[in-house]
Amino acid sequence: MGSKRLANHLQAMYEDFVAELIKKNKEEIVPRSYELTKKKKIIQTFNEEVFSAKEEKLLLADEKLLERIYNEWLLSGKIDNTSDIIDKGIEQYLKYLRENYTAAKRKGDGKVADIKELKMQLFSQMEAEYWSFIDEVLQKDKEEIIADAYKINTMQEILGMFGVDYLAEKELSAQEVQLLLAADKPLESIYAEWIRNDLIEDKDVFRITIKEYLKLLEEKDMNKEQIEILVVEPGKKPYVKTIDNSLQAMQEVVGGYIEPIYFDDAAIVVNEEGKVNKLPLNRSLYDESGERFDIIAGTFFVCGLGEEKFTSLNEKQKEQYAREFYPAEMFFHNDIKGELDSRKIYPMDDIKKKAAKNKEQER
Repeated sequence: MGSKRLANHLQAMYEDFVAELIKKNKEEIVPRSYELTKKKKIIQTFNEEVFSAKEEKLLLADEKLLERIYNEWLLSGKIDNTSDIIDKGIEQYLKYLRENYTAAKRKGDGKVADIKELKMQLFSQMEAEYWSFIDEVLQKDKEEIIADAYKINTMQEILGMFGVDYLAEKELSAQEVQLLLAADKPLESIYAEWIRNDLIEDKDVFRITIKEYLKLLEEKDMNKEQIEILVVEPGKKPYVKTIDNSLQAMQEVVGGYIEPIYFDDAAIVVNEEGKVNKLPLNRSLYDESGERFDIIAGTFFVCGLGEEKFTSLNEKQKEQYAREFYPAEMFFHNDIKGELDSRKIYPMDDIKKKAAKNKEQER
């Protein structure tokens, strides 16, 4: 049995996918039965696999895991054995018809027509049956259509197996084709035979895709570089944090697109749209003469500078910028100056510590 957490992770993604499908009309849902079916098989495959704690952690961190595995499988060109299984279902049904040949023959006229003509006639009959089936499906509720995705997809694949190319290659005798023509709803009957004989598709292609994707995640994890930065939030004391040296991780810190402000030995990385989005004013920036030249809106961070990318702050830089941006600032409009002004505010924890220290000294 696989991981329960991973199963819940994937099931939540599948349910989100279904929720989006429900918003579409019925005619758009039916063609997605293939995707619904294959994604369910991917989840089943995951549930049968056992992963290490590290592998599970990597997979759980991927918020689009189900979609990525599905797309990786499509792009890989790895074909599952559905066609082989359908072929077995057809053979099983033909065996049943042969055993009941006398009854089937009474439905026809006993004449043997040209085999090519018979095969074309068979495909036309099965195609008409398929579209009659789809018409019935479209009469159902959207939820029922989604629940029937497996049958819709399998019926479509069975019909595909009876296409011109298959029938040309398949050495069906005229008698076998006539048996199928004489049968009542051969498409439905082959599907029923499929279910009755428990002809389940092999999941090896999905297992291979999962293992390959996991290998890719592990390689990315090994190559992942982390940096130590100083995070400065409005009204709070600066603190050191370790993050991935990636655009996504940096955007998560500032809560949006990033914009760096460069200094000699470091960069202050701010939210590019902080002021536009009216984020809380955070800290003032001053020039060498002590004049304020800008005010940062929203959370920002300070990091080191490398030749081509941002780096960790060294211990000296951490102390320097922690002092520079401590304490926090409260901004207000100064009516006397006629401009925006600020005053320093200390975090409540620091005020309490200072009061406790003073009280201790008084004793």
